[in-house]
Amino acid sequence: MKISETIIVRGAGDIATGTIYRLYKAGFRVIVLDIEAPTVIRRTVAFAQAIQDGMAVVEDVAARRCESIEEVCYCLKKGEIPVCVDPKG
Repeated sequence: MKISETIIVRGAGDIATGTIYRLYKAGFRVIVLDIEAPTVIRRTVAFAQAIQDGMAVVEDVAARRCESIEEVCYCLKKGEIPVCVDPKG
């Protein structure tokens, strides 16, 4: 996959997770940025939960909290969605 096929999404709440999920299923690499304590209504269907728990799975897609670019690259190679805390985007 090319770098041009990578999308960065700001926010990982329940509604954003639907968009992230569809982009991922369409074949894009997705990197997610969110704040340290995201406000999420439906945590069981939100990739934002990875910020608190280290990992979140929605349907069959896994998202993992990453602290460095190396972790992001590793996560992408595994086919997971990296979630990073970056409040300024």
